[in-house]
Amino acid sequence: MLFTPGRRIALLPALLIVLVLAGCQTPGLPGLQREPVSPPRQSSQSAPSPAGPESLPPDQSLQSGPGAIADTELSFERPEPEPPLIQEPGAPAGIALLLPLSGQRASVGQAMLDAAQMALFDIAGEDYNLMVYDTQGTPNGAEDAARLAVADGARLILGPLYGRSAEAVRPIVAEAGINAVAFSNDRSVAGPPVYLMGLMPAQQIERVIRYAVGKGYRRIGLLLPHGGYGDLVLESARSAAFASGAEITRIAYYDSLASDFTETARAFAEYDSRRESLKVQKDELAGRTDEISRQTLARLETMDTLGDPPYDAVLIPEGGNVLRSIAPLLAFYDVDTRRVKLLGTAQWEDPSLGTEPSLVGGWFSAPPALYRENFALRYEAAFGRQPSGLAALAYDSIALSVSLQRGEAGADFGGSALTAESGFVALNGLFRFAADGSNQRGLAIFEIKDRALEQIDSAPERFDDLTN
Repeated sequence: MLFTPGRRIALLPALLIVLVLAGCQTPGLPGLQREPVSPPRQSSQSAPSPAGPESLPPDQSLQSGPGAIADTELSFERPEPEPPLIQEPGAPAGIALLLPLSGQRASVGQAMLDAAQMALFDIAGEDYNLMVYDTQGTPNGAEDAARLAVADGARLILGPLYGRSAEAVRPIVAEAGINAVAFSNDRSVAGPPVYLMGLMPAQQIERVIRYAVGKGYRRIGLLLPHGGYGDLVLESARSAAFASGAEITRIAYYDSLASDFTETARAFAEYDSRRESLKVQKDELAGRTDEISRQTLARLETMDTLGDPPYDAVLIPEGGNVLRSIAPLLAFYDVDTRRVKLLGTAQWEDPSLGTEPSLVGGWFSAPPALYRENFALRYEAAFGRQPSGLAALAYDSIALSVSLQRGEAGADFGGSALTAESGFVALNGLFRFAADGSNQRGLAIFEIKDRALEQIDSAPERFDDLTN
């Protein structure tokens, strides 16, 4: 279905976001105008594909998650010369948006579509054509949607959402000579003509570990989920620790689907051995009558364990119920989270985590909040609910396409334009696409406060100081 932005309305000074080349001036945005829209084109009139719905990764927002992790050092070398996907000025460019608007993930897709419409009315001009297609949340549905989009003359595809779906559309967009910007963060499916918009977990892990090491936390423990995501987090954490002069001193795995993490936390805290050390020490002092021994014994009687765990920071790369369960268990088994710093990823971006005392003071990396806070207020006012991280990515994808459409030589959606070294700035801050199809972002550091999140280290504003 063809969407058109309608008339432009008055500028709102409260939100000054438009995706532009980094370093350029950022113009204001027009306000949101809601208009009735027709249903998107269906990729198929039949029931969802027999392949079944593609499951959403453990990161429900794709702000981090089980997608394969990008290398710590990304290559931004220019790709081989290619025919530019440039249209003459004034020629309307069809932009296809592929979302799961039916099936099990329809609510996710609808939230993203709502955000895309916000961007459409905020940023796009009269000549911007957004064509929306339903992937049904399956690889086969995404494949059908991509074929429809190509047949309808799409010059750029935004989506699909999931990694397997992105892989399914690769041969279609490659044959058509166009690019797709998928919302996945699964590094294994990246590579021209498929570029990834999702937040790459490796960069979040590297950022928070480097920051912690800079603050004196050099012995890092890892609590990781079983499976590919945990293994890839381990690889990334080891790389970040080595590069920053830290050491991985303890590793434990857990089942993300478990209902009880007691034994995992107890073993990771080395509670039994530390408790045994306390018992031995108390037994040695029990028969002594000197004042120093009696005072020492009295002090030991107030303790649960003797000695510190073998780490001064712990990385837990998941959020939600897993984090809410594990963190208090660590405290219960005598890991003093006032001294042992808990570290996390953008999955921790939830102010309600501050209601758990053991998490207060924890640090995590995520995109800067400045622009997203304003977006969230406007989104909630328009749609009656808080936006997800995926909604912000959908908004940014529209803004990206508008920026590419407004090239000096006309709309340019080719690989060279997408991989501009200076990058872009959007709701989620500074980012750029790499020649290998992954992306690199400027991330901030946040601290969990009592029922609040506080940014304690700003995101870099340029790529030349991304190592801060």
